[in-house]
Amino acid sequence: MKFVSSFVVVSSVFCGAFAQAEEKKELQATSLFEVVGKIKPTACNVVLPGGNVWDYGTIPASDIKNAKGDFYKRVGVTHNFQIVCDQAASVRYRLMDQSDAANDSTRFSLVLDSSGEGIGFHTMNYMDFKVKGSDGKEVAGAVLGDSVDQVSWKKTGQDWYQRASRFYTAVGAEGSPVNFNVLEQRFTSVIQLDKKLDVKSEESFRGGVLVELYY
Repeated sequence: MKFVSSFVVVSSVFCGAFAQAEEKKELQATSLFEVVGKIKPTACNVVLPGGNVWDYGTIPASDIKNAKGDFYKRVGVTHNFQIVCDQAASVRYRLMDQSDAANDSTRFSLVLDSSGEGIGFHTMNYMDFKVKGSDGKEVAGAVLGDSVDQVSWKKTGQDWYQRASRFYTAVGAEGSPVNFNVLEQRFTSVIQLDKKLDVKSEESFRGGVLVELYY
């Protein structure tokens, strides 16, 4: 037993001496490993398949004068409105009155081209709201919600007039924003012209609404 034990010790010392005597190796070649990828930011755009102009054509001054009440009211055409994103995101949009940046009402300004004089207002009524995911299927339970600060959200009823300066997005059953790839709805414009308007010659009018996206 002692011999065997002694042999083991000698063998260990011998191997250690051999390792120390081995020649040091020199660098002869290299190869590079790389880890790569791309980070792509979300890109979203407003799409108006029917165009971005609600054209009321020429309105006879007599029609305005003979209308009942204080305003001449006329319903315009309905245009489809979409927000399309290349990846799922919680996108908020806001409608801004170009003639009155401080406006926070359902009434957007209408002014004469020649003088900028206010002659009435128009409203934007939405309907048929829905959002879709990356699979093209409708997001179940999602409805339109609005907020003044993008923090507290409340559900907005269908066929509702949208307010200037408010934020809008899709919210779920709990009232919190949800992600989507496509938002779809329809907007109907309704104009109301002041009957006190005194037109001496042909005048053009317009109302501008700027759509802002936040994401």
